[in-house]
Amino acid sequence: MPFPIRRRSEQLGERPIAVTLIAGVFVAAGLFGFGYHVRKLAGGDAPSAGLIWVLALRLIAVAAGLLLLWGVAGARWIAIAWLAYHTVSSAVRSTGEFAVHALLLAAIAFALFRRAVSPPRNAPSRMHPPSTRWR
Repeated sequence: MPFPIRRRSEQLGERPIAVTLIAGVFVAAGLFGFGYHVRKLAGGDAPSAGLIWVLALRLIAVAAGLLLLWGVAGARWIAIAWLAYHTVSSAVRSTGEFAVHALLLAAIAFALFRRAVSPPRNAPSRMHPPSTRWR
């Protein structure tokens, strides 16, 4: 047989399920938050600097999730930085909300940076899909 038949996961490298789930959470949270806050613009309110900042942060969450799915090298750091900012900003609102976000930050940081998920240091960095970083 001239062309060996291989599974897609063998060709591209198998992305850990934890990365897929976390990326999905980031994309969903970003999209839902963006949709929620963009309604204020549709209601005829003038865009404030705070609203523009919130919309940009939501788009960063979507980008972090997509970059995680694509296996881009710095995507884990972008996701953790976004969640850390979100955690600190929740401390202003309530202690309980801060505690929940801090636990979420710790769990996601552990899931993204544990040895089983981290690609080898000498693996080539891919800046576009499909990624081979998850071998």
